[in-house]
Amino acid sequence: MTGNNFVSNPSFNNETSNVYFEHASARRVDTNAVLIEAIRREYPQLHLTVSPTYSCNLLAFAASGKAAAAPIDKENDRLYVQHFSPPAKRLNGDTGRLIEDVKFGKFLFDWAGKEYVVYIAEGRDG
Repeated sequence: MTGNNFVSNPSFNNETSNVYFEHASARRVDTNAVLIEAIRREYPQLHLTVSPTYSCNLLAFAASGKAAAAPIDKENDRLYVQHFSPPAKRLNGDTGRLIEDVKFGKFLFDWAGKEYVVYIAEGRDG
């Protein structure tokens, strides 16, 4: 995964993450509309597809080994929350594990020989 084809518009460096965090800190109307507008400004030359994670979980698909995903944003432009996942059984010595839940992040996704810029964004509007 080279990422050479996905250089963002330098006049909007980190704009999408800035817009997300600004939008998330106040009353919201429509997170999708705000982010779509910011992504289109940052990557005007790319096609944009929006899909809900529950029906198209690209990070889970990559974790299965059928694709690859790597963060391409700066650490302070991300929002991850860690959750503890208890083991199904403790009798075998399993202690559970920590799971990272991506609330906002930008990834380079490599699938079938093509690279994609993927944003994961959770927004609770209202």
